[in-house]
Amino acid sequence: MAGIERVEKWKAGWESGVIDFHMPKEHPTLLNYYGKITGGEKSLRFFVPLCGKTWDMKWLADHGQEVVGVEGIEIACHQFYEEQKVKYSTSEIPGIPDGKLFTSEDGKIKIYQCDALALTSDLTGKFDVVWDRGALVAIDPPVRSTYVKVLRDLTKPGSRLLFELFEYDFSQRIRKRAPYPMFRKDVDKEFGEWCLISEENRANMIDQSPKFREWGLDWMTNITYLIQPKLYSLFIQFGYNVFRGPFPQRFKTQYRCYSVSMLSVPREDVDNGGKIIMPPSALDTLEKLNIEYPMLFKLSKTNSQKVTHCGVLEFVADEGATLLQKFNIHIGFLQMMQNLLLEEGSLIEIESASLPVATYSKFQPQSVEFLDISNPKAVLENVLRSFACLTKGDMIAIKYNKKIYELEVLETKPSDAVSIIECDMSVEFAPPVGYVEPERKPKVTHPEHEDMQVDRADCAQEYIEQNTFMAFTGEGRRLDGKTKNTNYKPVPLEPVVYKRKPRPVETNTTEEKEEENFKPFTGQGQVLKKKRTRKP
Repeated sequence: MAGIERVEKWKAGWESGVIDFHMPKEHPTLLNYYGKITGGEKSLRFFVPLCGKTWDMKWLADHGQEVVGVEGIEIACHQFYEEQKVKYSTSEIPGIPDGKLFTSEDGKIKIYQCDALALTSDLTGKFDVVWDRGALVAIDPPVRSTYVKVLRDLTKPGSRLLFELFEYDFSQRIRKRAPYPMFRKDVDKEFGEWCLISEENRANMIDQSPKFREWGLDWMTNITYLIQPKLYSLFIQFGYNVFRGPFPQRFKTQYRCYSVSMLSVPREDVDNGGKIIMPPSALDTLEKLNIEYPMLFKLSKTNSQKVTHCGVLEFVADEGATLLQKFNIHIGFLQMMQNLLLEEGSLIEIESASLPVATYSKFQPQSVEFLDISNPKAVLENVLRSFACLTKGDMIAIKYNKKIYELEVLETKPSDAVSIIECDMSVEFAPPVGYVEPERKPKVTHPEHEDMQVDRADCAQEYIEQNTFMAFTGEGRRLDGKTKNTNYKPVPLEPVVYKRKPRPVETNTTEEKEEENFKPFTGQGQVLKKKRTRKP
């Protein structure tokens, strides 16, 4: 199939918005294996084939990595930068007609908009890590080998390739289209000659979405592979990576499980949540495998989908058995063994795990009595200090004030299993099981209050009738000791009425009369010196 035809068959889905393969969050597989594929290093070059508008590229760039993707549909490239609110520019791709290079303003994210099979290491440079989430199964089987050759050209000798593939019966599929199944024999055919192949995880997919049964399938399995070039793996066999230091390898084995009540000597120091006691031989094996610290493990019951995660407390258990922690006879089974539906001596599978650091968790108390705790977050924080990790769906138990409270882990971020060692995690609580929100009584309104212009006399009478404080109604005592009747009744308040009649207005007063008869310059004068009279 020509490159243009390969691209055009996906274009209609992007233009119509039918992109059910897009995941609007960071992919859990990348988060779970991030520490394993990076070795804790930053500034590594990541290649993300058929990237679409995946959130993984922004997440990798935010964690200090350089990310390069390839996508055939131009609208997908624009949507990635616009939805992630990343400023970008476009330019032409030398040697690829109609190709465009989308580059973020800081240069940490680049997307080549072209046919993925047209890329070369001369154009893009070589990469430390490849994160292929469905690209290999999206490419038509006849051109898989060509795609693998492109990956071989783009990767460094010390690179790591993380793949997520699918297995199912292609003959059951109603519409013969991508994603195509790829079994282990197909992986060996494409990579076995030049790579070391490690199957990291296998999970049932058929019930995770109704669309898989709509395809006509009876079963579907998701497989995670970690692949490294063989030249690189030769050094791994000696336990050292010349490119990046010690390489952590996979630890996987089975043990018989017993609770710590089976210890020969009772111990109080095993009161630590989410941890197990393993045999000394496990420590020797882990040291040879250069296991990552902190040591975290995935526990799964044989022939069951039940999974939880834990840390390790000590390596002192009897060989062939592992002791799951319990606080006492109640909490131990609730926390670990009950989560996996285990009995004494049950066979469990233990596998090393690399978990992302927690940023958020949500718990649901299993009893309304949990509301009696005045500061539940502080109590939970104190208990979680002894835990190494959390798994969605697990039940944990805390002891406070001689009571045991059970809490279910409803949600964890950024993945369904997280490490809580030295983390800054936001915690929320869901309403307890059986909690009923109290009914709020509507506020009673009195009709008389609707109109504030009421008669003062009526207000006074209403005030008297109410059982309110009345002044000057206390009891008194006489100085001579005689009793005095104190059965006084409050004097009812009456409206104040002014009964004094107003004085009549006087008319025609003397002053007014004088003012009316006043005439200027008509008065009589007097002299201080008396007149002399002549004597006769």
